Amino acid sequence: MPYPDPNHLRTPLARAKGLGSAKKGTQHWWMIKVSSILLIPLTLWFFFSLMHALAGGFDHAAALAWVKKPYNSLLLSVFMGMNFYHAGIAGQEIIIDYVPNHKIQVPAALAYSIFCYGLGIFSVFTVLYITFRL
Repeated sequence: MPYPDPNHLRTPLARAKGLGSAKKGTQHWWMIKVSSILLIPLTLWFFFSLMHALAGGFDHAAALAWVKKPYNSLLLSVFMGMNFYHAGIAGQEIIIDYVPNHKIQVPAALAYSIFCYGLGIFSVFTVLYITFRL
């Protein structure tokens, strides 16, 4: 047979090692799309809510009072968490796609993800601290 069989494109060594697709690319792509769609109404809420608050003279005490409102603190926590989650998975994709050195791809993507998720957790805890402690 002059052409390779499309059902057996992998070499015998690759079949023996079991190497192949990690089967996570579709879920990763979907999570980027879903998080970006969820961020649209959250970003609009944040923008218009902030503009409304700034129109009435927004100082430090007014900012704390704004964050302490239950619906604002809940939506702000979701907004911050979703922003950092989306930045983490999208940035990881960018690093894997565009960093040419394979030796630093995984450590760079891992460090970036830890950085984004850490900032997301810190920002959510900060909003909760302001809401319940101050």
